[in-house]
Amino acid sequence: DLLMVAIKYIRTNYKDASLNELSEKTGYSTYYISKLIKKNTGKNFKEMLQERKLDQAIYFLENTDLTIENIMDEIGYKNSTYFYKIFSQKYGCSPSEYRNRFINLETAKA
Repeated sequence: DLLMVAIKYIRTNYKDASLNELSEKTGYSTYYISKLIKKNTGKNFKEMLQERKLDQAIYFLENTDLTIENIMDEIGYKNSTYFYKIFSQKYGCSPSEYRNRFINLETAKA
């Protein structure tokens, strides 16, 4: 169904996904898709996309040695100030602090 198509689209195209492109691919209006996503998830398209990008940032921080700048590029953020702001709002620390905490936790488990 359309909701699953939208979620899969966000999941796989998070780097440069857009509501307009999703609309073109599905043949449904951006308004209709927006309403459907919000009604069924409680989040709008932009919030879903941002959440996916931040989840992917966490994956890269935990599993690669990519720089923060490279991670931003991989997930489709150009504005570092904005990225640091939304990352800190969600996780309560900067991306570097998150990585350091994760590494320290992993070291402590070993």
